[in-house]
Amino acid sequence: MVCLQAIMKSQTTVTEETVAVQLAEEREPWALPSSIFKARVKESDARAFYDGGATVDKMFERDWQRACGKEKFTSMLARENKGNAAGKSDKQAMQDVHDMLKKHYQAFYSVFVYYAAGGNDPYHMPLNAYSSLLDDAGIPDPESLSCKRSDCDTIFIVCNFQPDKNSPDVAVNDEHALMRFEFMEAVVRLALAKYGKGQATDDLGIAVELLFERNLLPRLPPMAMLVSNDFRTERLYTEEVDLLFKQHQNLLKALYSRYHLKPSGGGLRPKVVKLDGWLALMTDAKLIDSQFTLADANLAFLWARMYVIDEIKDYVRYTSLSFTDFLEALGRVADSKSLTTASDLDAAGYSSILEWALEKERMEGANNQQGQSSAAAGSGEAAGGATGAGPAAGEAAQGAAQLGGNVPEIFRSRPSARFGAPKPRPLYAKLELLLDLIFRRLYWDPAEPDSVFSYDALMRMVKKIDKDLGP
Repeated sequence: MVCLQAIMKSQTTVTEETVAVQLAEEREPWALPSSIFKARVKESDARAFYDGGATVDKMFERDWQRACGKEKFTSMLARENKGNAAGKSDKQAMQDVHDMLKKHYQAFYSVFVYYAAGGNDPYHMPLNAYSSLLDDAGIPDPESLSCKRSDCDTIFIVCNFQPDKNSPDVAVNDEHALMRFEFMEAVVRLALAKYGKGQATDDLGIAVELLFERNLLPRLPPMAMLVSNDFRTERLYTEEVDLLFKQHQNLLKALYSRYHLKPSGGGLRPKVVKLDGWLALMTDAKLIDSQFTLADANLAFLWARMYVIDEIKDYVRYTSLSFTDFLEALGRVADSKSLTTASDLDAAGYSSILEWALEKERMEGANNQQGQSSAAAGSGEAAGGATGAGPAAGEAAQGAAQLGGNVPEIFRSRPSARFGAPKPRPLYAKLELLLDLIFRRLYWDPAEPDSVFSYDALMRMVKKIDKDLGP
């Protein structure tokens, strides 16, 4: 008997369904025209993101034109050209001087900015800065017939002379310091005093070339030859820096407006940040110290400006920062300021960059007191002898102030923390720390050290100060 077993079959129904998968949207690559720096194309003389060769040439021609507008300068060139054995015409001799200066104008401008930065007015080069430049370049020669120190000082005085006391230019031209076009005249006169008059050559253009090739280019510090565009290309103009600035754009604009300070002589607040406002921000944020000095803050300000062709007619723009320039100046501070890393902050248990900065300041203050005590003790011991304290005590105090000795590594000045030093970190990493430090420092009240930082409260505080300062 055959048993038939019922076979149960299960039926599966398959339903096809079309599922629309959204493709990842392709993002346009980052580009400067859409960045926070885009205003530079409209606001700068270069009409670009960089200072191009055409702008540099126009700056040179404007300075040369002004220098040649001084009759004493052109008559001096004609007089010196009389000694030219080749019988070169005055017109050709002047053209040769023009061409040599134009060839080296970028270096000329960089040198002017670097040395003028050390004075109270960094748009003019005072005598002490001029003298430092001469010493660094090895220009004065006590054995020379026409280039002794006294001769160089006389050149400074002659180039500062303003023949037309009623000219509107007098309002912005300090008669006791050199503007760009006056410094150009000084360079030519120094070249002729050192190498002209048959000492090395009787050719005016060659004398100028010799001053650059033998003194200015090889002997001055590297930072005196800095070209502002290099920082923009290598560090500033990146997507990460752009995004960081955009993230804090509203607060940064509020700070930019708040530091539009009234002129010391009275009047309305300018619509731009001048040097006094910039230095006030650096002071309020307590960024100036033994590592990042006042001169460094001046240079960050000066290098952040796009080139201005006419230093006199456009003096307001020449002496101020646009908002875009202001952002670049902050980037330059971040790049040269000694800041610890975010990972080191976490490892050391600091809750914020401000907590680290406050501890560093406390340690510096303690070391300063210790250094002063050591210096006083050394002075007291030396007082019983014949030689006095000498420089060693001052050096010891300075070393203590710079956190020498047995201090934690996290507080030591980093090798990359100066202008021109190799940078192991991308700029945005340091800039993020710097902005956080500035914001927290401006908000922090020593009377309420435990108050919790509030970004929104800082914004309200900055806007109120800005309003209270008036128009």
